[in-house]
Amino acid sequence: MTYSEHVRSTASKAKKNINILKAVSGADWGKDTETIVQTYKALIRPVLEYGSSIWGPITSESGWQKIQTVQNSALRIATGHTRDTNAQHLHDETSVLPLKNHVQMMALQLREKSKLEEHPLRSLMNQEPIRLMKKTIYNSEYSIKVYDCNNSDSSVEVNRNMKTLHTTAVERYLESRTPDKILNAPAPKVNEIERTLDRGMRRTLAR
Repeated sequence: MTYSEHVRSTASKAKKNINILKAVSGADWGKDTETIVQTYKALIRPVLEYGSSIWGPITSESGWQKIQTVQNSALRIATGHTRDTNAQHLHDETSVLPLKNHVQMMALQLREKSKLEEHPLRSLMNQEPIRLMKKTIYNSEYSIKVYDCNNSDSSVEVNRNMKTLHTTAVERYLESRTPDKILNAPAPKVNEIERTLDRGMRRTLAR
């Protein structure tokens, strides 16, 4: 089982919800970029990542591309960029992680929370597989390795580790970005003044 059909179905279901974003944005009217991004995170990304701690470790790159395409579409609507805009630029401008990076981070945070004594998945932390099993977040290197997180199962340490995992995931993505072809360096952050402009002007600047 590779969950390829599940991934295809998930992408199709989430794609239908893209119309929600189109309904609140237009060429020169509608909600601002930040509001549309938050709407995507609240209503569409949860559909894409549902159950990802199970299917994520064994999903092919083509499967990831199917669901990443949906996120790219959402971010283009939010920013007003055209279809030929580089996906990395979309993520940089909206401060959203690519879906695979985000899901891997969530998987490691789930594994971290499993250390808590009262967590229902705690027994999986040290379970010895009785046979060769498919990759999971517990028996593979799928999740991000962070060596400065301690192994304490106290709630204070687990919460601290959760923050460290988030910070590390973001930093590693930023370090992996391809330099801007024109600047030959990472693209600068969008100036805060842009948030004061109307959608029509921001869309023009984006193009």
